[in-house]
Amino acid sequence: MSLAGGYAAGCSAPMPQTPPTTLDGQNNTGVLTLRNTYGDITVRNLTLQNGDSAEPGAGLQVNYLISVNGNVSIHDNIIRNSHSSVDAGGLYASGAGQTLFVFTNLIVGNSADAHSVGGALAGTSQVHTVLRQHAPRT
Repeated sequence: MSLAGGYAAGCSAPMPQTPPTTLDGQNNTGVLTLRNTYGDITVRNLTLQNGDSAEPGAGLQVNYLISVNGNVSIHDNIIRNSHSSVDAGGLYASGAGQTLFVFTNLIVGNSADAHSVGGALAGTSQVHTVLRQHAPRT
């Protein structure tokens, strides 16, 4: 399963100046939830914003509460301004049993009532991250 944004009108090839595709939860629901037990998941070039959820990963939730047997790759995204009433306000991702790649993402302005404001990553094999959390301005 591969979700990619940033295409221009008519689905022409993405260009460096093409903005990421925006998905907005409008502070009413989680923005994007993906589960794939036996396949790979790739999420790239999306803006995920304004999510609100009672589960981890109000901006992006990947493979929550399932046994995973595939790779997960999350890159070149903006995950912002989402809230979870539990953990991991912006991002929750599990790549248990395989490889979890999280790189070149901007994760900013997220909140959670318990722990892991920006995000939580779970993996029992290889977890590769290049993750930069920017604190919200007060």
